[in-house]
Amino acid sequence: MIPAAPSGFLGDPPSSLSILDDIFKSSIIIDDLSGFDPKPSLPDAGFSVVKESGITIVGPTLGDVEPETAFHTTVEELGKTAELISRYPDRMMLIRSFPDIAKAKQENKLGVLANVQNSACIGRDLKNLDLFYSLGLRQIQLTFNWRNWVGDGCTERTQAGLSYFGVDMVKRMNELGMIVDVGHTGYQSTLDAVEVSGKPIVYSHTNCKALCDHPRNKTDEQIKAL
Repeated sequence: MIPAAPSGFLGDPPSSLSILDDIFKSSIIIDDLSGFDPKPSLPDAGFSVVKESGITIVGPTLGDVEPETAFHTTVEELGKTAELISRYPDRMMLIRSFPDIAKAKQENKLGVLANVQNSACIGRDLKNLDLFYSLGLRQIQLTFNWRNWVGDGCTERTQAGLSYFGVDMVKRMNELGMIVDVGHTGYQSTLDAVEVSGKPIVYSHTNCKALCDHPRNKTDEQIKAL
């Protein structure tokens, strides 16, 4: 039997916590469905807590999912987000392009990747995609739970695929450089989005349906398609 080396002889083995700290420090971590509101009443306005978490980028959901109010509330909340970031330019930045992700990490800033959970804010006019892109929106979930002009959501009674309008929306989002998200999108609409999109899309907040039979979760077929 070989006796154990005394503690510190070859250096104590690193703790699992220190290993995780190193991973977080070297990684870009995106919490794609969360936000952060600085609170001046807290020490360091709460930024120290975010820094300790290791998160590089948060993805706040902006605007309503209801078609009647989606456009105006999304415009309003994008404006509020821009104003908030302008108050903390040394600690926050809006993510507008892929290089901005690495920049946020390098400059130790909290990146904000704005998203909406229903393309209802676009209405029936694809020119609104260009408008929202100019305002800093970079991720759109094609549908919420129910049907819209783009396609069926995950809890809709039927499960038809993308409409012609939905196909055109995915293609225009590709051209602009917006992230196509199908977290709440229905079964066939999800498969159609994977097929139509010329760029990778995301299943932002969902899980494996084979393990948990929830309407929003994705089947093995959908996961393999992605």
